Amino acid sequence: MNNNVVHTLYFELNINYNSNYVNIIFLNKGDVMAVKSKLSICMGIKRLNIQDVYEKTGLARSTIASLYHDKTQRIDYDTLDKLCKLFECSISDIIEYYEEN
Repeated sequence: MNNNVVHTLYFELNINYNSNYVNIIFLNKGDVMAVKSKLSICMGIKRLNIQDVYEKTGLARSTIASLYHDKTQRIDYDTLDKLCKLFECSISDIIEYYEEN
């Protein structure tokens, strides 16, 4: 018998322009906002692994792994800057905001 449980997580993206991070906050199940990390897609296109991104950006491996596995709760502007420079892309290529229906 398979007892796997699927959970849907909801997020709210708050940008604080006086700080150096983007804060992602968990919302109640009834809310309809979500943010998704697309770092794994960027890494796949360039055929880079977590170690490669670590060596090229100097970001912590835990930060890269959290983004890769889409388990991060906030993202520093510096992190986004380094990833965008590495992948020669915009922020929307790294994270995606969407509304669920």
